[in-house]
Parts: sequence; C-alpha cells; structure tokens
Amino acid sequence: MRVCPECGKNVDEKALACSYCGFPFEKKEKIYLVSSKVMIIAFVIGLIMMIAGIKTINDPMVSFYKQHIQECEEGITDAQREKATTLITLKSGYDDIISTYERLIKDDLRKMRIIQIKGYVMLTIGLGLLVYVIYNYYLQKRRK
Repeated sequence: MRVCPECGKNVDEKALACSYCGFPFEKKEKIYLVSSKVMIIAFVIGLIMMIAGIKTINDPMVSFYKQHIQECEEGITDAQREKATTLITLKSGYDDIISTYERLIKDDLRKMRIIQIKGYVMLTIGLGLLVYVIYNYYLQKRRK
C-alpha cells in the first residue's frame, strides 16, 4: 500500500491512479545499471572487436583474391581469343581452360566474401558494445 499525495488515503501499490480522487501516480521505471568494471570490460572488448573487424575487412588476402580474379578474367579473355582462331579439334581444350578460370573466380569470390563478412560482423559487435557502454554511462549520469 502507498499513500496518495493528493487525498492522503491508502491505495494499492500497483495502482496507476488513486481509486478515491483519481490522482495519477508516476510510473516507476526499472533501470538496471551496469557496474563500472563491466562497462570498462565491455568498452575494451568493443574497441578490440572494432579494430579486429577493420583489420579483417582490409585483410591482404582480399587484395590477393581481387588480383587473382583479375588475372583469371584476363585468362578467360585470352582463351576465348585463342579458341576463336584455333582448329575445331583444339576448341574443347580452351573450353576446359575457361571453365577452370571461372571455377577459380567463383572460389576466390566466396573466400573473399567470407573474410569480409567476418570483418563486418566483428565491426558491428564492437560498435554495438560501444553504444551499449555509452548508453549505460548516460543512464548513470542521468540518475545522479
């Protein structure tokens, strides 16, 4: 039970307004604050995750795969050009070369995307942790 500040009568603790005079009670917000040690740990982990994510996105292997894809595309162009000027009996060999280059490109694109997705996931998690820490810091400052 709590006392109504308007009429002074006892009212149920869960009531949103006084049942006698209708005075509205403020809704109590439950805010769960995080300890400063947890916030520091979350901040450091968030920062590390962001840095690791950026490094992963800029991984040298991505540049390698991009260069390899470009070389394979040039190989396909060369094979198509050679195929057009070659005897019919040798054309199937160029088809095999072209399909091999296409398979290599597909494989490199898959590997490159996996690296980039890992980086973006780490970056997002890190950013989320930093936002969480800043929001909790704001709530603690507001409560004081």
